[in-house]
Parts: sequence; C-alpha cells; structure tokens
Amino acid sequence: MKKMLTLCLFAVSLYAQAQVTQPFTATPQPKWIKTYAPLGMGYIDTNGSVVLNPEYDELHPFGELNPELAIIVQDDQMGLIGFDGVIVVAPKYDCITKATGFNPNWLMVSSGGQFGFIDLDGNEVVPLVYDEFVAPTKPATLIQGSGILQFDTNKNIIRFN
Repeated sequence: MKKMLTLCLFAVSLYAQAQVTQPFTATPQPKWIKTYAPLGMGYIDTNGSVVLNPEYDELHPFGELNPELAIIVQDDQMGLIGFDGVIVVAPKYDCITKATGFNPNWLMVSSGGQFGFIDLDGNEVVPLVYDEFVAPTKPATLIQGSGILQFDTNKNIIRFN
C-alpha cells in the first residue's frame, strides 16, 4: 500500500511539473492614489497633488482597452483618461470597448443605441450613426437603418448602400 501511494504521488508530481503556464503580465499602473469623496472618486499623486478631481462614479484600471488608457465613468457615461492624467475623452458614451477585428488603434463606442469608432486619441473615425454592429468579418460591416457600410481595417470604405 505504501509503495502504491508513493507511486501515485510520484506520478502526480511529474504531471504537475509538466504543466506549462503562461506568465501573467500585469499592465503597469500609474503611481496614483485613488481618493474617495462625497462627489465620487479621483486620483492624487504621491506628492498629494490632484491628478483627477474626485467626481467619478468608477475608475477602471489601465490596460482594459489599451495600456495607456483607462475608462472613467460619470453619471453612467464612459470616457477615457490617459496615463499622464489628461482626460482623453470626457464621459459621453454609454459604452466603450475594444474594436476587435477592426483596427487595433480604434475603440468601438455606443451612445443612444448608435455605434461608431474613435481612435486612441478620442477622435471620431466612424460616426455614431450605425444601428447595429455585426461581428467582425473580412470585410467589416456596420448597418445603418437599411444601409450597409463596409470598410477594411485601414479605414477604407469598401461599400456603402
């Protein structure tokens, strides 16, 4: 019995050592301190200087969308803050997500049930006039009412009708 138990433990230890794991790489976060006030959350730096006024309902970590950007939420509207503490986009969107399958330098935004895209600097590259977002394919497709806009990941419009 003792030999059987030893053999089983040996087999389990070999199996455990054979497992390959991917190292977790965390996105670096600024050396800011999250503050809480009656009006909301904000950030101060290590010297106590205000980086972001405490007026936000949520402050997401950097790296969810891009290593240099974090989502801020105020009154159920999303915006973006840069790693330098500058507001890139004031909170005005219902949702901001990665534009997976489109351009890696774009973010998909929605407001009032309409979809569009902004770049990482907050500039609108595809206006928020599209009613439906169709899962990315080659070419990418957005639908506006009865019209369809197809474009490639270099922002070139392929077809509009």
